[in-house]
This record gives sequence, C-alpha cells and structure tokens, in this order.
Amino acid sequence: MSRFKGFSKACIVAALAVSIGTLLGVMIAPAPGVETRQGLSTVFQHRKQQVVSTVERGQDAVKHAFSYVRDYVKTGKDKIADLVGS
Repeated sequence: MSRFKGFSKACIVAALAVSIGTLLGVMIAPAPGVETRQGLSTVFQHRKQQVVSTVERGQDAVKHAFSYVRDYVKTGKDKIADLVGS
C-alpha cells in the first residue's frame, strides 16, 4: 500500500498542474474568432482608407504637375510665336 501512496500524490500534483494550466490558458487565450475577424476588419478598413487617401493625393499632385507643364508649354509656344511673328 505504501508504494501507491506516492503514486496518488503524483496524480494529485499532476491534476492540479493540469487544472492550473487550463485555467491560465483560458485566461490568456486570444480573442474568439468573431472578435479577431472584427479587429482585422477594422484594421483593413483603416488601411484601405489610408491607401485611398494616398492615391487621391497622388492624383491631385499629378493633375497639378500636368497643369504646370501645360501652362509652361503654352507660355513657351506664345513666346516662340511672338519671336517668329515679329
């Protein structure tokens, strides 16, 4: 009977360790799937808005550059026409 006494203590310690491990695992577990998907969706929506904003700023910069070049070319053509016409 004495050899089973140590075995039962080991079983109790093992059961206690498993219980504590399970409790800690549940306490620090990641968010459930629904919460994770909602969090990712929020992040992706934010990133999408940042990309859209960046693209819009880029489009505005390109439009401004084309306008500047167009005005510069027109000014050059007008100067050439004045020189040729004189």
